[in-house]
Amino acid sequence: MENVWPNKIEYSISTPTKAVVFGTSIRVDFKLIPLLKGLRIGQIVSQLIESHDLTLNPEDPDSVRNTYKSTRTILNDEHELDEDSGLEIIDEMAEGYQFSRHLELPKTLTRCLQDTDTRGIKIRHKLKFRVQLLNPDGHVSEVCK
Repeated sequence: MENVWPNKIEYSISTPTKAVVFGTSIRVDFKLIPLLKGLRIGQIVSQLIESHDLTLNPEDPDSVRNTYKSTRTILNDEHELDEDSGLEIIDEMAEGYQFSRHLELPKTLTRCLQDTDTRGIKIRHKLKFRVQLLNPDGHVSEVCK
């Protein structure tokens, strides 16, 4: 995902692939380019969220009422940029931060299930991100995706 918050930040957060082998890791690539002079990057949080939709008697047209939904956080990665790592030139034109994080997935089914959609059992995963922006005037903004 990439976007521009006008007069604040240009950002790109991506993974090399959508599919991940169970028990391995997810590489997340960040590119953050401040557009506001004096803007600093605060805490960066990456989360893997697992959602469950369980339906009793999925063939029954009235089964929508018998659906149980829940979510849980599988992993939570909190990162702050090293104060010594200053802005670097990105894309030959802009100064910003470019780095990768490796999110280690659990290796047991009790901590993380695999995606499935069969016979009333639907399990999905999604990545969520939150990037704190420390504005020069002292207030804190956040990019949340």
